[in-house]
Amino acid sequence: MAMTYKEAWIRRVLRHLDIKGEFVIFCDEGITHGENDWNGGDQFRCQIHVVGEWKKEFLNRPVLNGGFIIGTPKKLATLATMIWTNMIRNPQPPYSDQAMLNFLYFWIENDPEVYVTSPVDHNLCLTGQGIVEEKVHYGVTDDIFLNLLTEEKYYAFHQWDRTEWSEMIKNKYGYQNFDFVGSPPEGYDI
Repeated sequence: MAMTYKEAWIRRVLRHLDIKGEFVIFCDEGITHGENDWNGGDQFRCQIHVVGEWKKEFLNRPVLNGGFIIGTPKKLATLATMIWTNMIRNPQPPYSDQAMLNFLYFWIENDPEVYVTSPVDHNLCLTGQGIVEEKVHYGVTDDIFLNLLTEEKYYAFHQWDRTEWSEMIKNKYGYQNFDFVGSPPEGYDI
């Protein structure tokens, strides 16, 4: 059976990161909680009723992006269950699931099967928030987004709709063409 583009893409990422076995990969947004009022406030609201040793200092910690997470089914299911079981403590939490992810990261960050990349110094995922906050140094050549530090193409671009590149991306790839089914976009070989 032929490998899908999504399968080929993930295998290429894993080879590039030298990952084998169970894993979950997060991408931070290229900013810390203290550098962004929305994320800092979101994390504050997440921890507002946390007491004692469980309350954590977060202002200097990177913001993990809740919208771009890849991993093996077992690790993703465990992560989703952790987020869900903590979110249902409050029927209408005044914080996002991303805040809960960032809070839970304090307890899973030393797991050898958990990886974090940053668009600042890695080419896995470029984030629109990192661009908006002017924390990511990137370039564009022939509509291909490059990490200027590593001089490599980014594998993915999350939150592209927050950037000046939004219209170009919608016009070139079509607004609904972001599910990694079918052929890769031109210039993104596998």
